[in-house]
Amino acid sequence: MAQENVMKFIEMMQENEEVQAQLGHILNKGEADEDVTAILTLAEEKGVPFSVEEFMQEMKKLSCTELSYHDLA
Repeated sequence: MAQENVMKFIEMMQENEEVQAQLGHILNKGEADEDVTAILTLAEEKGVPFSVEEFMQEMKKLSCTELSYHDLA
């Protein structure tokens, strides 16, 4: 279930400008450990909680084109 949540969060990130803006803000302001915590918190707030391990496992499966997050700046 949590791995499905990772994919739902990625889809949400790609399709929802508000989530993109929130994620962009997180990535632009903090350090790596703070970024991870903030991303997990954002995912939980959006109703798709997952762990760091689950996130990393799913990221390994995806290609760069599937992650297309170049709009986050």
